[in-house]
Parts: sequence; structure tokens; C-alpha cells
Amino acid sequence: MISLPPLPYIDPYKSNQGLYEQPVSYSKNTISLRFEVKPAFVNSVRILNHIDQIFERMNAIANLPENWNGQGASIINRQTLQNSLKFLSIVGENITMSLDSENIMPTPYGTIELEWRTNDKLLSIEIGINKIGFFSQFPDQNNPHSNGFLFNGIKIPRDLTQAFIKFFQA
Repeated sequence: MISLPPLPYIDPYKSNQGLYEQPVSYSKNTISLRFEVKPAFVNSVRILNHIDQIFERMNAIANLPENWNGQGASIINRQTLQNSLKFLSIVGENITMSLDSENIMPTPYGTIELEWRTNDKLLSIEIGINKIGFFSQFPDQNNPHSNGFLFNGIKIPRDLTQAFIKFFQA
């Protein structure tokens, strides 16, 4: 069983707990997530709570057995979990904070799907061992997509960046 680390305890009555100067970083068994936390304490606690929800969801997915859906589903590979967390680190705080942890889903193919949704927009990203693909649905019917690109854990391609910009436009 894979177990992700718990969040550190934050005492709201102590002013110097490193929240202002240092990045927040969690890692255990080579699965990690890192964010620069802004100097607003309330915002920092909100971010930590959201990251905790993401880790709980990833932990649940990491512990799914072979054939978890009763139809031959593959287990989720550790590298896929790492890539998913690296991806969330790369896209940054605002995009990660807008991802509902319930929209982090395993697929039967051993990949993880991350989905952002509003009333009229959808951006779905599927992350695997070494590739990421995505599709989108927008009201103007101009729907960027990719069947897959190699993911190096450092940056995401321009097409996906443009899809995020389009998704978050008012």
C-alpha cells in the first residue's frame, strides 16, 4: 500500500512557520508536489487544505488493485502518479486550486484524468507514464486537443497552455 505524507501542522498563532519565505513541498517515496505559497496566511491554509485533498485522492488512486473496475482495468503506475503531480506543480497554484479533487480520476488504461469543467467549457487531460494528451470543448466549437505528447516533467506544450488560457478567459 502506498501512503502519501500528511500535511504539516500549522499553528495559526505562531507567525514564523516558514510559510512566507519557503516553498511548500511534500514528498514521500519519490511522489512530490511543490508550490510557492503566497504571504497571506489564510490563503496558505486554503492552499494546504486543497493540496491535502489532492494527495488523498492520489493516494486512493495509487492503491487501486488490478481490475479495480471489474472489467480488466490496469493499476496506476507510480510514474503516472508522479507525472500527474509534476504536471500540477508546473501549471501552478491558480490552475491546481481550480481543480476539484473529485475530478482526478483513474482510467481503465492505467492513466489519470484531470478534468476542469464549467457550465459551458471542458478541459480534460490524460496523463500516463511518459505522455499527456488532452481534449477540450468550448462554446465557439474551436476545441484544441492532442492525442499525446512526450512529457518531460519540466514544461507543457504551447497547445495545452493555450487551451488553459482559453478555458480561464472570462
